[in-house]
Amino acid sequence: MPAPFGNHNATKAWDDERDNVLKAVMADKATFREAASVLNKRFGTTYTRSAIAGRAMRLGIKSRNAPKVRRGTKQERTAARERASQARRKPTDAPIRQRVAHMPQFHRDNLSGLRCAEIDPLNIALVDLAPHHCRWPVGGWPDAAPVTFCGQVKCSEHESYCHAHWQLSIGRGTASEQAAHRVQVA
Repeated sequence: MPAPFGNHNATKAWDDERDNVLKAVMADKATFREAASVLNKRFGTTYTRSAIAGRAMRLGIKSRNAPKVRRGTKQERTAARERASQARRKPTDAPIRQRVAHMPQFHRDNLSGLRCAEIDPLNIALVDLAPHHCRWPVGGWPDAAPVTFCGQVKCSEHESYCHAHWQLSIGRGTASEQAAHRVQVA
């Protein structure tokens, strides 16, 4: 049976002789790449540096490039990790309801001029959307009106939009698609 694609050494299992050669090469402070070269020349294999590194790790062999000493005391390392963790935290770790309270407020009367797809959007805020609401965005740039969502009933549970916005989202199609869906009116 031929070896699987991409794994040229699948039929050449690691035996004790190869393990001993790897241990001897690594004892001479060789890199994994140098060890791969020695093993490949000696046994006619095509081991990669990563394969050698993996085998060495399983055998408990360390590379000469492995870090030898940790820097600082345990308390200093712990403090450094905590500082790094705090630096990664976002400044808005407040619960969602507290962040939503700071969102701009709007009233339907102010948005009566916004129309889309020849339907009247309900202008529902993001936090008020229910699973059955259309998620077509309404407002925003360049009108400077707050972004709301259509909110009409979706055409199916697997779609994100109402029927009118679903038609807008699929576009007109290519010429052949338009011809295929053209209806003859009598």
